[in-house]
Amino acid sequence: MPKAPKKRRSPPPKSLFRDVAKSAARVAAPPQATFTLLRAGVDVPVESIDPHPLNPRREFGDLDGLAKSLQAGQLQEIVVRLLPQWGPDRYQLIAGERRLRAARLAKLPALRANVVDCTDADALELLGRENLEREQFNAIEEATWLKEMADTTGLSQRELSDHLQTSLKLPEGRQASQGWISNRLRLLNLPDHWQARIASGELPESHARDLATWADRPAVLEQLGRLDRSPWIECERGSEISLFELGRPRSSCSGPLLERADGCEAQGER
Repeated sequence: MPKAPKKRRSPPPKSLFRDVAKSAARVAAPPQATFTLLRAGVDVPVESIDPHPLNPRREFGDLDGLAKSLQAGQLQEIVVRLLPQWGPDRYQLIAGERRLRAARLAKLPALRANVVDCTDADALELLGRENLEREQFNAIEEATWLKEMADTTGLSQRELSDHLQTSLKLPEGRQASQGWISNRLRLLNLPDHWQARIASGELPESHARDLATWADRPAVLEQLGRLDRSPWIECERGSEISLFELGRPRSSCSGPLLERADGCEAQGER
C-alpha cells in the first residue's frame, strides 16, 4: 500500500514567540531590592549614624517643624544598616535623612530605627525608592540617583527601566520608562550653574529637556545665562518658544534675544 503523505506541521503562532520572549525577560530581570531585618524599633544613637554617601538629595526643606515634631515623639522608624568595618556600632543611613538632620537640630540623643542587612546596590535602590515614591527628588537628584544605580548595578538604560518598573510604585501618571531615564541623564551633561537652576525649579522641566540638547554648545549656554529675562525665549510678538527653536531657521521667530543667542552661537563656531 502506498504510504500516506506526511502532514505538514504548521509553524507555531507568532504569539508563542512573544510569550517565550516575555518569560525569558522576566527570568533575566534583576531581582528587586531585598533586605534582612535584623532588629526592629531599636534606639540608635544619632551620633552613630552616617548619611549614605550616594544619596543625591540636597534639598531638605524647613527642618524646624520636623525637629519639634520629633521632640514630641517619633512616628516612623528610620532604616539603617550596621557596618562593622567602619568601627564598633557604626550605622549607615538608608532611609530617613530628613529625620536624622532634624534630630541633630533638636539635639536628640537617639532615633528609633530598623536595622537591616543588605547589599550596596540594594541600599542604594531602597533610599531612592523612598524619595521617588514620595516625590521628594528634584529632576537633578533623580538624574544623579539613576546614574548611581546604573554605575552600581551595571544595567543598561533599558534593563534599568525594566527593573524599576517592577520595583517602584511611582505616582499616577509617571513611569520609569527608558525615555524618562534617558532624558534625566542628559541633564547631567549641563554645567553646574544650569543644573542648580533646574534643581531650584527656576527652569521648568520642559525647557530643561530642550536646554540639554545644547550641552555641547557652551557658547549658546553662556549667552542664555547672561540674559536678564527668563531662560526660555520670548519673541517680540509675545509668543513663547522652546530653547530648541534656537537651532531652527531665524524665520521661525525674530527678536533681539534670539538674535543675540544666535550670534553667540555663530561666533562660537568660527
